[in-house]
Amino acid sequence: MADNAVPDHEHGGPRRSFLQRNLTILSTIVIALGGITFGLDTGLIATTIAHDSFTNYMFGHGKKNNPLLGAIVSTYSAGNVLGGVGSGFINNKFGRRFAMTVASVLAILGATIQAASNGPGMMIAGRIIAGLATGVLLSTMPIYISEISPPERRGMLVGVQGMIDAIGFWLANWVGYGGSFAKGDAQWRIPLAMQIPAAVLLLILVQFLPQSPRWLAQKNRNTEAKEVLERLHHDKGEAFVLSELVQITAQVEMEAEEKKFHSLFELLIPRYVRRSATSMLLMALTQFTGAGVIQAYQGILYSSLGFSGSTVLLISGCYGIMGVIGQALNLWLVADKWPRVRTLVIGCIVLACELSILMALSAKYGHGGNLAGASAGIAFIFIFSASYALFFNSTTYIVAAEVLPQHLRSYGMGVAFACQGISSLWLGQITPIAFAAITWRFYAVFIGFMLVSAAVIWWGMPETYNMTLEEVAERFGDKVVAGRMEDIMMMSEKGVVGGEHEHVEEVRGVGP
Repeated sequence: MADNAVPDHEHGGPRRSFLQRNLTILSTIVIALGGITFGLDTGLIATTIAHDSFTNYMFGHGKKNNPLLGAIVSTYSAGNVLGGVGSGFINNKFGRRFAMTVASVLAILGATIQAASNGPGMMIAGRIIAGLATGVLLSTMPIYISEISPPERRGMLVGVQGMIDAIGFWLANWVGYGGSFAKGDAQWRIPLAMQIPAAVLLLILVQFLPQSPRWLAQKNRNTEAKEVLERLHHDKGEAFVLSELVQITAQVEMEAEEKKFHSLFELLIPRYVRRSATSMLLMALTQFTGAGVIQAYQGILYSSLGFSGSTVLLISGCYGIMGVIGQALNLWLVADKWPRVRTLVIGCIVLACELSILMALSAKYGHGGNLAGASAGIAFIFIFSASYALFFNSTTYIVAAEVLPQHLRSYGMGVAFACQGISSLWLGQITPIAFAAITWRFYAVFIGFMLVSAAVIWWGMPETYNMTLEEVAERFGDKVVAGRMEDIMMMSEKGVVGGEHEHVEEVRGVGP
């Protein structure tokens, strides 16, 4: 493989521009800008509900309404569910690029309504529309990045999405803190409006992205798929591109022959149920780590440790950088270096230990009066954020996308993200009530879930590290028409594979 990775001019071809040489990483960065939109949409609610000006405007001066506050937070997740389910149809019918366009428009509309809200009803409507946008965004981004990435770089490239997600959360916390210097309603209206520029930029840039080669092959546009693969992976040589095309088109043709009509219900047939369940459970796991609850309600957590006022917003701003640090460590030390199963299992155990310490600190120092104890609690919230980014933030999205079959990947990721949204919706609704009723004991729910998840992943999830998306299918016992990438490349170099694509007789794996 290394022998083919030579510069274009050594093949006699023209020198390529910077954009042409780096199309894969640049496409990844553009599509991952959706993470800024997601991070701002999701992260700003924490600082928004921490402003007295917001709660006074929504509920009346000096009044509290925990159920309605929970609804403002959690209905965003209801939008996530609807957007996730709907994204499967949009992605399959119109492509990944069109889905991102729709999501960008919805994000702009949702942010505008939130910033202009005149009461809880309008705020909830804006949150639902913004949730629709991120439901489509988060279902589409890992699919697109996985489908344009070479197998040995897929973890790192999807990790770029995780990094930009983390940057979005970091920006959200500081934008929210900056709002505290404004007066009255502007404290939360201006930060909410700051979601709009990122969505507008995404809307413009996404129009210049190449289509997913696997989506093109699924639509029988194989010539276009080959052209896109050549643009994306030209540095690996013609043999790699032809080999990849053979794997993609052969697999798509076999799946098309076996099933002429694809729907959500196919995810539940025995052949695919294990793959679907793996994807859905992993996406639900992202919420039952407790990370979403801590992000959304960190203001309440800091208050429970004895902090108040602008100090809470300042701590929230500092909290955001921990996700960026954790994601940077993931790209440097974990992505495409550690097997996926090991990463997730270690992550479950580490997060469970950290939450156990945080629970103990909250129990002992939760009533204030001990600055050292409260500061230790804040420190473990920060460490938890970095650990989540290190082990989970991008790894779950990588695996959730790559375990699904090509013809059901869009539907499957949509349903998986809907499971994440349902989990977030439920947790978002009950969290303020649970913290008010059982305080620090609520952490035990997440600790138990982490420990059970570690065992399930270790014994139940196949390893997918460093495989093509077509080779992953074999690990789940599916039919694989073409052989492994190395074998096909040898055939290509001998002249056996060429042209549009040649049929490869070898069928590996087991059928239904």
